[in-house]
Formats: sequence, C-alpha cells, structure tokens
Amino acid sequence: LTDNGVAEEGRFGVMTRPMQLAKGKNVEGAQWTGVVTGIAVSMLESGMVDAVVCIASNDDDGNDNNWSNPQPILARTVDDVLKGRGVKPALAPSLAVLDELKDSNIKKL
Repeated sequence: LTDNGVAEEGRFGVMTRPMQLAKGKNVEGAQWTGVVTGIAVSMLESGMVDAVVCIASNDDDGNDNNWSNPQPILARTVDDVLKGRGVKPALAPSLAVLDELKDSNIKKL
C-alpha cells in the first residue's frame, strides 16, 4: 500500500519484492544497458528456453535499424536475440510468431 492506503497493484502488478536491475557489461547496440537482452541470451545459452520471442527492427531492405517497422521473431540463436535489442516505441504483433511453434521442436519459450 502507498502512504495514503492505495494499493499499487493497479500500477505495477502484483509483486513480492520489487528490484532494480543493473548490468555490469552493456550489450553492444542496445538502447540502454541491455538488461532484458542479456537475460534472454543467458536463458537461451543455459538451455532454460529453446527460443525467445523478440521484436526485431527490420525495414524493407533487411536493415535492423528501423524501429518503426517492428517484426516479431522467434529467436533460436544468440544472433537472433540480438536482432531484438533496443527500444521500439511501436506496436508489434508479438503473438503472431506463436503459430511457428506448431511445426517446431520448441518446448520451452
């Protein structure tokens, strides 16, 4: 509860203990420190997940620097995850890639 007795769940969701994340080593090309990208890479490399849903910034020429054309991808490799680095202030149909799971061997997402 806040000082005036209002529950914060509406703003932050239900949480046991909030924490701030900081990363000692930045991810090259990330918007800020690359904490989320680093977590995704770590989980992929450790085998905790088989793939990660990321939002890549692709333009029509295949360049990955256009945030205004966000493309959801199913990242199976570290290089794929790195395509999703950086903030993209745009809507993206991230659940659309779940259709790819039907014909794959991905069990942990």
